[in-house]
Amino acid sequence: MNRVLGRLVNAAVVGVVLVSGQVAVAEASPPVSPTVTARVERVAVRTVTYAGSGRKVHLGTVGNLTGTSRSFRVFVNRQLTQLWRSVGGTAACKRAPYVTVKRWRSDGFAQISGVGTASPCPSGGHHAIWLVRGGVWRAPYLLGGHEALWCTDLRAYGVPTAVSGGSCYGDLGGYRSYANFRQPRDLRTVGYAGRIVARTVNAVQPAATARWASQSVTDRLYTMHWNDDVLTIVKCFGRTDPDYGSYLGTATKGCLLDAAYYGNGGDVPTYRAYYVLRLRPGVLGRWRVSGMVGHSST
Repeated sequence: MNRVLGRLVNAAVVGVVLVSGQVAVAEASPPVSPTVTARVERVAVRTVTYAGSGRKVHLGTVGNLTGTSRSFRVFVNRQLTQLWRSVGGTAACKRAPYVTVKRWRSDGFAQISGVGTASPCPSGGHHAIWLVRGGVWRAPYLLGGHEALWCTDLRAYGVPTAVSGGSCYGDLGGYRSYANFRQPRDLRTVGYAGRIVARTVNAVQPAATARWASQSVTDRLYTMHWNDDVLTIVKCFGRTDPDYGSYLGTATKGCLLDAAYYGNGGDVPTYRAYYVLRLRPGVLGRWRVSGMVGHSST
């Protein structure tokens, strides 16, 4: 009996859909150990891939997204309706909203190569990844943009490689291969947020800095950078820290920032100032720098 069960649970289950003359093959789940004695049910992931940049639909043509689920088509129609209303909701603008679907998966992910409004009522557009959370389709704002998405955001939402776009931005800036990217273990720590802020300022990656710090803090840190300060995180702490806890205000966590000025390129700084970065809980369980206050200087 166990031998038969082993063959059953290791059988590859693959869904195939023919769309626009192309065959989309679903990803099979990893094999299950033949030592498993409980009954295991395998669910195929069915993938629909449209030719070229994807299949473009407007209000009234959402039914052309053949092979996808009804719940997805309802969500697409709702997004189109919202876009239509955002540009006035007139009869003249009804064809302006569009959604271009490149890939849809039955496990609740869709790669959207374009969503927005065009002529005669243009308002711009962007690419996105839509997904199912809590049993309903959603369009997370972190998974939409005009450039590559951030690797840590994609991993946080469990986005499969097949709908990721292939490459993504690392938290320090620069392109990374999403297939080879591994989520940092300390991503949700105060220290990680503080170090990313300091290192991205030093590397002049303002878009990366802004993900982890408020605009006012980002602006202040880059002013320090343009004055040739080199930023380093010394330590991070909580409200009970005897030396720096009183500098947190209403924030719950903080990091001590060292801003060193080396003058004409020597090894010893000619001036050094310390600041307390104030951090608060951010999105997806992470921390974000909400403010900063001076501490001391030498």
